[in-house]
Amino acid sequence: MARSGAGEARGRPGGGGDAVNPASHRRRRRLERAGHTLPELVVSLLLAGIIGAAVIALFASSTAALRQLVVRSEHAETRRTVSALLLEELSVGVVGRDWRLDGDRAVRLRAFRGYARVCAWTPASSVLTVAWRGQRAPDPGRDSVLVLRAEDAAWTAADLAWVGGAPDPDACGPLPGERVAGWRVSGPDPSGALLLRFFEQGRYSLEDGAFRYRQGTAGRQPLTPDVVGRGSRLHPWLDPAGELLGVEVELHLGDGASVVDRWRLSGDPAGRAW
Repeated sequence: MARSGAGEARGRPGGGGDAVNPASHRRRRRLERAGHTLPELVVSLLLAGIIGAAVIALFASSTAALRQLVVRSEHAETRRTVSALLLEELSVGVVGRDWRLDGDRAVRLRAFRGYARVCAWTPASSVLTVAWRGQRAPDPGRDSVLVLRAEDAAWTAADLAWVGGAPDPDACGPLPGERVAGWRVSGPDPSGALLLRFFEQGRYSLEDGAFRYRQGTAGRQPLTPDVVGRGSRLHPWLDPAGELLGVEVELHLGDGASVVDRWRLSGDPAGRAW
């Protein structure tokens, strides 16, 4: 009887025999199911690599497209700036008198910034009462003038010595956009002056990777992004007789001269004032 009791004890849970604890067995099976086999890990890593490569490729493609968009925008901006500024500046000047080529990459010019109608002359102060209009206010420190006199009907260069209040403001009936002021010019007698044009000495160039402007002796200021190629040139545009008519612009843009533009810009060959 004692042997039978011992066998029963070994067969019951918690006994000293070889019986398996059901709770422990279920826990072990759950842990086995929670893990991953080696093939599952390999497949997961492979999928993660494919997704990562696709994301990187998409990012690289988007970056390249954005870079191309920026380059095209800079090229278009440079072409517009070069053509618009040179056309505006050269078209209001006279070839040979108001502008000339400076080598094959630059043009020196009188950069006209406005005009003034002479309304009255005050001999006591040597001041002209004028109604002026322009891109900016006249500045005696940087501007000179061309004076059109009634007696000789020709333009004469002079210095703009002073700008201030008009001694005879009622003499002018200003047109829309004009302002009345007093100007003093040094040089030829201005008593017979009819019209004045004020300008600064300037230089446009295609140098050091950009389209640049220099006012007087100041430093060169870039007007465009650094996309102008080294092959860019300003060529003289001549008529059949060899007379200078204008400028032929050869504009290379981007690395390796990927874009080349050529167009002709002319000054006023007839010598008109406007």
